[in-house]
Amino acid sequence: MRFLPLKNAHHWDPFWRKVVEQIEQLLGRKPVLRTRGRAVLRRIVDLRVRQPHSNDQDGNPLFEDLNPEIYLSDAYSNDDIEILRTVGLKNLAINQYLDLARSDLGSSSASRVRHPGTTDDWHRRVAKLLRIPFVNSWKHHMDEVRAMGIIPLTGGSWVAADTGGIHYPHIQGVPIPTDLSLRLVRPEAVEDTARRSLFDSLGVRTADGTTVRGLILRQYNSNHFISLSTSLQHLRFLYLSHSAGDSMSSLLGSNLRIYDSLGSILPLKTSTFYTEDNHLYGAKQLLGDDGAIALDVSFISPKYFETPPAKPEGSDMTWADWMHKILGVRRQVRLFDESTHSLSRECNYIAEHHPRHFLGYLQHVWPEQGSLVLSNQNALDSLRGVEVLCLKGKNVALENCYLPLPRLMEVARRFTGGDDLPFLRLPAASNEITIMLDWAFLVNDLGVGNEDNLDFRLSLLSHIQEADDDPGTRVIGLYSYIEASCMQALHPQQLREKT
Repeated sequence: MRFLPLKNAHHWDPFWRKVVEQIEQLLGRKPVLRTRGRAVLRRIVDLRVRQPHSNDQDGNPLFEDLNPEIYLSDAYSNDDIEILRTVGLKNLAINQYLDLARSDLGSSSASRVRHPGTTDDWHRRVAKLLRIPFVNSWKHHMDEVRAMGIIPLTGGSWVAADTGGIHYPHIQGVPIPTDLSLRLVRPEAVEDTARRSLFDSLGVRTADGTTVRGLILRQYNSNHFISLSTSLQHLRFLYLSHSAGDSMSSLLGSNLRIYDSLGSILPLKTSTFYTEDNHLYGAKQLLGDDGAIALDVSFISPKYFETPPAKPEGSDMTWADWMHKILGVRRQVRLFDESTHSLSRECNYIAEHHPRHFLGYLQHVWPEQGSLVLSNQNALDSLRGVEVLCLKGKNVALENCYLPLPRLMEVARRFTGGDDLPFLRLPAASNEITIMLDWAFLVNDLGVGNEDNLDFRLSLLSHIQEADDDPGTRVIGLYSYIEASCMQALHPQQLREKT
């Protein structure tokens, strides 16, 4: 090869110039160069030189050769190739690149594009190669690339861009559920910037968030099966794409269904869901599975909380907050039933089956739910009439009870010989100041007594009258004590009449 006479390498006389030209013509017509694969002889015009961007990281061709082969043998040195260029040897051009890509895609079993073991580096190099027509605005070649099935979808198939309607798998980093009849690019395929640029050029677009939310909710308009993992995908997207304008009514008004802890999927708008936790006054502790069944309420599946999504930037709601505020999953046992405008069945259940925990439950939920009861007189009267556990084991209507304040209990012992008055059995013993601070709502809102006033002293008198033993001189002293209340009042005559 290195002894080949070149027309422009020497000042040939007419005779030798003609000989050199004939040699070049013969070289162009005769198969004199070997191919890379099978080392068969082919003509110079039939072979092509690979450039660095057409090779993988190991220096091998990105694509297997065509049949017949077009890759020049690697046995030729760079100096040989430079000489051969002068007699017509050319580099691979875009049309050959596209032929090679189509050949690869046409191989059902040996395609490197579709092989799951193909490296990210290889895909990156091919993406840069196939984007060349778009960079140079070669319309015909752009259409050729669009017709190639080089876009991998989440379902495992590969499609061409000219089939239309292909979307990225995320919206601002939020994964789109894969069961919405949207054709989504496989997430790992868009992580590389070169492949992402190619997909952009091919017309892959980001889906509209509102459209995706609508598609999710539409999934629940029929009774087709939705798995727990799919449900979790749906809720994750709805949470992570939540905006300030979204409200509970927008989702509760839909047919959205979620899974309970027993594996059933139930409609959100007609079901009552509670979270499972170990709080002493939580639904799991106070209702349990038996109570939930009896009351027709459910515990949301704990699977929803195993790997909760991180709070999105700019949002003030955690995953648990969103479940509570937007989906209506309850963190506290319901005190007031807004559908019946009355005390909830859960509240009455706790009073009946867990009387020792009722007051603690009431204290736990009152800051958040007390206003609902106070705004409904029937519910308020019902709650005041709930029988609660007192110190001596008696159950007495809440409004007829007293806080177990040391000074009141001392007065009761002085006149009754004990503390048999309906003093509430609070969850934990405490001093008077703490009791007044922690349980003030019972006094202010629910009629529980906390003062040594005329009503309290009349209660002592009633207790003595109902007792079987002889009151002796205690009743005389109590009448004097009652008279003292009347004397100290601003309107003593009214109190005397009441007495």
